[in-house]
Amino acid sequence: MYLVDFIYDGYKLSDYGCMVGSVVTENSNSIGMGSVVRLETVINHGSYRSEIVNADYPDVYTATFDVFKTPCDDESDAFTEDEISWFMRWLNRKEYKKFMPIYDTDDFENLFFMGSFTECRAISIQGQVYGFTLTFTSNSPFAYLDYDSNIFDVVNSGETFRITNPYTKQSETLTGGTFALVDESEELGSVYPSKFTIKVSQAGRLVIWNEFDERIRYTEIKNCVNNETLTFDCIHKVITSSNIHSGLSNDFNYVFPRLKNDMNNRLNVFHVSLNGKIEIEYKPIRKVGVIV
Repeated sequence: MYLVDFIYDGYKLSDYGCMVGSVVTENSNSIGMGSVVRLETVINHGSYRSEIVNADYPDVYTATFDVFKTPCDDESDAFTEDEISWFMRWLNRKEYKKFMPIYDTDDFENLFFMGSFTECRAISIQGQVYGFTLTFTSNSPFAYLDYDSNIFDVVNSGETFRITNPYTKQSETLTGGTFALVDESEELGSVYPSKFTIKVSQAGRLVIWNEFDERIRYTEIKNCVNNETLTFDCIHKVITSSNIHSGLSNDFNYVFPRLKNDMNNRLNVFHVSLNGKIEIEYKPIRKVGVIV
């Protein structure tokens, strides 16, 4: 499996008469897959074993590969000045855009990175440019699966669920509807959707609880009105309302919905106290690099 093409910011490399290649051939390559974990440890002097006190991904993912013109009998393989200018405008930017690798097989379809080509080096032979060595820098250690939004119609089925106020420690039983979503992320633990939207079809107190979480962790918004649309930007921790919800900052408990998974379970069952339509924009993490 080899990288043969890519789409960046909606433009496809092969549509401009170019392909991914290499000026060096080897029998095998060691390909970085990103997601390099840094462990902070301390030594337990009683057992002389290290204990993990913190772990993170210190570096974003980068990949380097070459591109050339697709060989054609009636055209020069060298890039013209105008073509070089267009390539630099397209790829070398001070912003993140969607990068989708395309391989010579159907493997790793619908994967994408967000990033920029932070370096573009010309491959020059006898004073003419015949290709570019590109360095792509992602905005994260991961790739993502390009998923469509998940949409659920939630209707109160009379099913009960219990939550506990994290401050007073008092518990209460609520009724509502449920929906389920499988977290397909390859990162264990919690993952926040980029957007979680609910249009409530009745007034009242909205409570959203994921069975994967403890009962003290739930989303709550008081004083919702009929047909109000609430949008949670779970990445940047921002909430907006389609209505003039003047007391939203006081009515919201600032707990944003999230998905979770562990090695044995990926199923997230959500309980929702009000009827409505929910749309979740969620891109599962894929720990894979660009295979060149």
